[in-house]
Amino acid sequence: MSSSLVEEAYFEAWGKAGGPGRVRRAFSLSKSVWRVLECQVRNNHAGASDADVARLTASRLYFSNPGTRQLLEGVRDESMIGDSDFQEMNCKRK
Repeated sequence: MSSSLVEEAYFEAWGKAGGPGRVRRAFSLSKSVWRVLECQVRNNHAGASDADVARLTASRLYFSNPGTRQLLEGVRDESMIGDSDFQEMNCKRK
């Protein structure tokens, strides 16, 4: 299958899903990326509090933006993310 045929099939499939389907998929992908990064942080920082894990995960996600990194450094003692639905991932704590 040529790349144009693949692209055509891709756009046709997501066209059927409609706007809400595409938004759900975007949120699902974002949640998956967050889970992977959070798991890495928990494995690398075994004793970190949930607030520290959220801050460190956000730092990894937004590391390329200096303004965001600076903002994240300023919220060490504040909870950035409250009751998160990201906790359902099974990460080993060291």
